Amino acid sequence: MRQPAQVDFTRGPVLKQIIRFGIPMLIGNLFQQLYTIVDSILLGRLVGAPALAAAGTTTPVIMLMLAIISGLTLGTSLVTAALTGAGEEDRVRSLVESTFCIDMLAGAGMALIAFCFPARILTILRTPQEVLPLAAAYLRIIAVGIVFQCVSQYFADALRGLGDSRTPLYFLLLSTCMNIALDIVFTACLRLGIRGVAWATVISQSVSAVLCAVYSLKHYNCFHLNWNPRLVNRELLWRAMRLGLPTAMQQTVGSVGALFMQSVVNGFGQVAMNAYGAAYKVDNFIILPVSNMGAALGTFTAQNVGARKFARARQGFWKVSGLCAALSVVLSGVILALAAPLVQIFVTAGETEIVREGARGLRILTVPYVLCAQLALYMSFFKGAGDVRVAFFGSFAQVMIRLVLCWSLAPAIGMDAVWFAMPATWVIMGLFSFLYDRRQNWEERWRTSLRV
Repeated sequence: MRQPAQVDFTRGPVLKQIIRFGIPMLIGNLFQQLYTIVDSILLGRLVGAPALAAAGTTTPVIMLMLAIISGLTLGTSLVTAALTGAGEEDRVRSLVESTFCIDMLAGAGMALIAFCFPARILTILRTPQEVLPLAAAYLRIIAVGIVFQCVSQYFADALRGLGDSRTPLYFLLLSTCMNIALDIVFTACLRLGIRGVAWATVISQSVSAVLCAVYSLKHYNCFHLNWNPRLVNRELLWRAMRLGLPTAMQQTVGSVGALFMQSVVNGFGQVAMNAYGAAYKVDNFIILPVSNMGAALGTFTAQNVGARKFARARQGFWKVSGLCAALSVVLSGVILALAAPLVQIFVTAGETEIVREGARGLRILTVPYVLCAQLALYMSFFKGAGDVRVAFFGSFAQVMIRLVLCWSLAPAIGMDAVWFAMPATWVIMGLFSFLYDRRQNWEERWRTSLRV
């Protein structure tokens, strides 16, 4: 099996290995966030505030579908990393044969629901009538590209499990550049409005998915599938599902929570919707360095657990924690200094009320970023070690705490309930994760968690 650009996490400098693996993912995700930001800028400045609000209110729905997809494919990625760490690369092909069709069917099912019932879904979210037609049209077009996103995500995660994080980056960069170019052509030149932005996303995703699949089939024998149901390895399928399903449920719970939060925000009107949407995009962009180091930590942990290098896995967690704490302090300073100009990017100069509310929200979210970072690292570490149940229950608890705080405080303090609910959740769940981690005998648990 040819394996270009792979990273062996079981040897070499710990932090250097994780950074080396995480940087391509970071660059890729930065570019991925960049095209969503460009979408929002073009919608807000060229199409209008209603179009920006319409796209923003569909974001939790789209993120819910992507969360389920990425959760399922992550199971394949973590088992691939464990098999690679244990020197059992020959079993990776059997793993791919056992999981590919299930993941694709899940993506197709979600795409069909979103395509057939966009207006009903958005009505449940209390989407204002003045933006509902635009939002429904946008969601229906995006649903067409979900299957392509599923293909792209599957091959990208499988390649990362093999230790190759550079190849998915190259295709993601291509997709992002194509998306931005098509955005400009469809909105600025052809004046297709919100539909043009949606079709730009679908076209670029489909090209990236096809190219990523072709590359994987050409360079890695493990992707040469026989498509014979009798060849399904139930043991490997169970291992991937045991890791992937709880992760998918965890991310689904988080996305469902975002749906409910969006419903609360929609009740405050179009200004709140635009302010929340702009702040949400800036927050997602700024926190990427930390979240990608967490993703790299998960793969690092899985490989070293697979190789039974338990002390090294633990060492990786503490070193990444120190790095991300420092990054969080820097990122917090950036947001505190530039909150208003960052929100201003998405709207025209006259939308002062949106800018003021979005900047307030960003500043509230910024102060406890270090707790958010540590919580994300704990969850990635738990998943990499095979302890996905605590990650799921932790995610469920985060959603419930946030929703209870938001719903109980919103009548009294309005949008401040939305802004303060998230930091309060980080404090509570960060303390829980710390106490849970301290009580575990990790080496004993790791000897059986992935069964390698």
